[in-house]
Amino acid sequence: MNPYNRAFSEQHRFDDTVFEKPYRLNDPLTSQLADLPVPKPEEGLYMETRFQVSRQVTFTKVYLDVWRNLAYDTENLRFQGEVEYRPVWPVRFRLKYKFQDKINHKDIVPSNSRTQEFTLRTFSLPFGGDYFSMELRYGNVELTPNPLYGDDRNMCGGFLATRWEHEFSPELSVLGGSTFWTTDGMSQWEFEDTGIDFLDGDGTKFYVTMKNTLSDNLQLRFKFVRKDTFFPHNGFYRPDPDDQYHYQGDPDETVTDFGDHVTDYGIRCQLDIRW
Repeated sequence: MNPYNRAFSEQHRFDDTVFEKPYRLNDPLTSQLADLPVPKPEEGLYMETRFQVSRQVTFTKVYLDVWRNLAYDTENLRFQGEVEYRPVWPVRFRLKYKFQDKINHKDIVPSNSRTQEFTLRTFSLPFGGDYFSMELRYGNVELTPNPLYGDDRNMCGGFLATRWEHEFSPELSVLGGSTFWTTDGMSQWEFEDTGIDFLDGDGTKFYVTMKNTLSDNLQLRFKFVRKDTFFPHNGFYRPDPDDQYHYQGDPDETVTDFGDHVTDYGIRCQLDIRW
């Protein structure tokens, strides 16, 4: 169910290319294939477990992934652990921690990134046919300093999302959700209804989805969404008059920091047919 794991579906990208020509393996220039933006061979160790401590406490998922990129001979590590506390049957709290240490290949010196992510989720069944959830996430990534970007090595971001679904009947239910996010260079992503939404800058989002089961083989989903994104552009203003930026054609107008505000409206209709 991982939307990013599509290894076999990528096969058509390599049809009738140098990857399918065995004689190319005798050519020293084949090493240049490592620089192409395609999935690289890897080897490593992956361990995952689920453990229930008691009726109230469960480690729903804990895994350790240690792998080596064979194209660049770089070592990488990823760890994730999630624990659930269930004080009463209709209410659950889940705390998740993720850590990733990854080396990115560069032409001269490889760069390193360390990512940490904290997520607190709660979901409950407050009334008959209702479902409520809330998710709070904060992430931070530490990068290799780059003089071109002011040696800024830290980026962060997070969001708060809530969802409520009410079932009017076994055939009809309405789902409403909202998200508030802020980022400082580190974009966020969240699962929204039946898709994934990527959040950048600062913003808010609201959506309403109507789910109607027309028959055993036919289901209709109608969704309305509004998304406001505020993206700041900083670093343009220079206090020194001799080092300031000016708009082309108007040397008297100085370029200052500014922000973009984009409002998106969407209406989506999805029809599922099962047989």
